[in-house]
Amino acid sequence: MNKNNINKKGLFAIYENKEYKLIKRGQEYYITSRDSSDLKKGFEYYVNVAGQINTDIFMKKVNQNDIQEAYKIEMWAKYKGEEFYIMGEDNGEVLITTSNCDIAKKLDFKFVEPFVYDKHVQIEDLDEIIEKQDKVYLD
Repeated sequence: MNKNNINKKGLFAIYENKEYKLIKRGQEYYITSRDSSDLKKGFEYYVNVAGQINTDIFMKKVNQNDIQEAYKIEMWAKYKGEEFYIMGEDNGEVLITTSNCDIAKKLDFKFVEPFVYDKHVQIEDLDEIIEKQDKVYLD
């Protein structure tokens, strides 16, 4: 079970045969990286929406036509034979969620709001971690 990518989620793109996190701001697309060698490939320091510079993250504006592939990644887990969406991970504990009240009751999930039930479980108690990719068509 690959626990290293458990927090990997969101939009991604293949650009020049390498995977990057993809961000859309207005009608413009940006790819981000944590690899400082990408600064030699035209990346710049990441500036967040508040204007703060982050020297650990790098970004590059890209033409949509130069993106080879775009996709959304979600992380899921199998727990006690059922499949659940992973909300996040912190210190070896995973927050999983379901909308199925019967499964939630059976596996002792906590009621959050109608049709939302959550449970914190240890990573080692998961049967499997599943990365799901769905192709995204850029507009």
